[in-house]
Formats: sequence, structure tokens, C-alpha cells
Amino acid sequence: MYSVHCRHDFIAHDASMVHTDAYFGVDPMTVNMTLADDVLARADLTGKINTTAIAQDRALLCETSNPECNFNDQAKLAAFSEAALLLLGFGQGDFVSADHAWSFLVEEQIPNDYVKAAEPLTSAIIGAKVAELQS
Repeated sequence: MYSVHCRHDFIAHDASMVHTDAYFGVDPMTVNMTLADDVLARADLTGKINTTAIAQDRALLCETSNPECNFNDQAKLAAFSEAALLLLGFGQGDFVSADHAWSFLVEEQIPNDYVKAAEPLTSAIIGAKVAELQS
């Protein structure tokens, strides 16, 4: 059972792309459709969400609406790693299709037409994408 008194761990962090910050007392397992719609609305006319769109201001929303926002270095790493994995694991590196983003972020399922990357994702590759997203 969820309690507003439980603490986030490394995975459950403030400024998640589709989950409400702990401060608001919502079960962190519940997808916040307003946040999800915001991410998906960043798709261009071809249905792709690019690196710049993914890096937009979820952290700023946390910092401006949540007086207890915990966006320290560990939380930043978790938030940007989530975005990097979305782009690299389910997308083409510089973009992810809105359909794949929906499947992964909202339905929490591997997309039906998922194709494994030719090369494995390493911590160095993910770290480089995290750095790109933060810049």
C-alpha cells in the first residue's frame, strides 16, 4: 500500500516524465496522464519526439510547483537516465516515436514492433546521452 510518508528511491524520483512527485500524495505507480500527454504532445508532424523535446522542463515544473522538490544530483541522474533510455532503448537515439513512448511510459509494455538495437547500450552510451540532455 502506498504511503505519502515513504521516501523515493533511486528509481522513483521527483521530476519523472509521467509520474507525479511524491509531495502531491499520489501513488507513484499511477501514470499522470497530464504529464504523459505533455511528453507525447512534443512529437513533431512525423510522430517523433526528439532529444530537445524530451529534455524540456519537467525539472522546472517540479521546482516551481512542488515546494519539496528533490532535484539533487541523484534525482537529475535518474530523471535524465529515464529520458536517455527512452531515446536509446526504444527510439533511434535522437528520437523516439510517440507510439513507442506511449507503449513504454503509459502502458509500461515493450512496443509490439520493438527491434533490439544492433549494439548493446552501455553505461558510457547512456551517460553521453544524459550529458547531451542536460546541456
